[in-house]
Amino acid sequence: MTLRELGTLVKGRFVDPQYPFTDRLYFLFGTAGTVSAGAAFAAAIGSGLPWIAAAASLTSFFVMLILMAVSFFMKDIAKNRIFCSVFLNFFMFPVLFWVTGGINCGMIFYFILGLSVAALILEGKCKAIVLILSIVFYRINLQLGFKHPEWAYPLSYEERWMDTMSSFLIVSVFVVAVIIIMSVEYGKEHDKVVSHAQMLSEQAITDNLTKLYNQRYLMDSLKTMIESYDSEQKIVSLILFDIDDFKKINDTFGHLRGNQVLSRLAAILQEKAGDKYIAGRYGGEEFMLVLPGCSREVALQFAEMIRLDVYHDSVLSELTQNRFSISGGAAQYQPGMSIDDWFRKVDENLYEAKTKGKNRIEG
Repeated sequence: MTLRELGTLVKGRFVDPQYPFTDRLYFLFGTAGTVSAGAAFAAAIGSGLPWIAAAASLTSFFVMLILMAVSFFMKDIAKNRIFCSVFLNFFMFPVLFWVTGGINCGMIFYFILGLSVAALILEGKCKAIVLILSIVFYRINLQLGFKHPEWAYPLSYEERWMDTMSSFLIVSVFVVAVIIIMSVEYGKEHDKVVSHAQMLSEQAITDNLTKLYNQRYLMDSLKTMIESYDSEQKIVSLILFDIDDFKKINDTFGHLRGNQVLSRLAAILQEKAGDKYIAGRYGGEEFMLVLPGCSREVALQFAEMIRLDVYHDSVLSELTQNRFSISGGAAQYQPGMSIDDWFRKVDENLYEAKTKGKNRIEG
């Protein structure tokens, strides 16, 4: 494995969404624990802490380093997460508590840190068991620390001050970092949920093949327009297009080619509709345009323009190896009409266009 591949692997363990969030937190906390143990060893040597404190820090550093190194190359690290939590809560922090002054120093802050790590990287019953046992074990250590302070390794005032302040700062930075990471992760998950909800909403009103609005959305839009017609005096027209001899296209070239034809026609209709009108697939080879603000005459002109564009479209001609045509019927909504009445009028006009030879618009 090259250094670049190793770097990609290491980086992925921290940020790649393919890994569970608990795994990524484990690597973050484990790495922080390794660095902290190394820093504690350096501080113990530099500040003159007892040799046992330096030995405990150095032991913790090597254990965490080995654990992290092994984990990077494992796919399932559930057992490693358990071992890390147990090591921190039942060895590293309690031992350092006793060898750095007990209740008179800052290792008490790390008890909170150990519980936080276990709560974040463990799952299910295992989390509950480790947390309960850790709380009981920490309570015993604290109780003994208050009852027998002489059992802890004594430190000078300067040593206690340095240890308490450094512990407070390290744990504070850790907690703030966790809050930031959780907030970012929550934001990402929230964005995913919103995006998924939007996708589902779009799928509910969109035709899968053509990406135009489906019949359900078209009917809801028409119902809304009719309900507001009397109060706002809106003019609304409807155009229904039907592909001429579409069955022949499917029979000659197959349904895959037929789907390509439908998609191309849908793209043309969507382009013509723009943001002003509503284009949708009513069903099969029938397409609908809803034209708010358009009279019957304007709708007929618009439909004729589309018919000519479709007839002269080179893509459709190439797909069908022939002149491609559509027929259409148009009708303006009249006061008192029901949706069924309106549709019946449009459908009658479309039928008239078909019976008069196709490739024409009636209204």
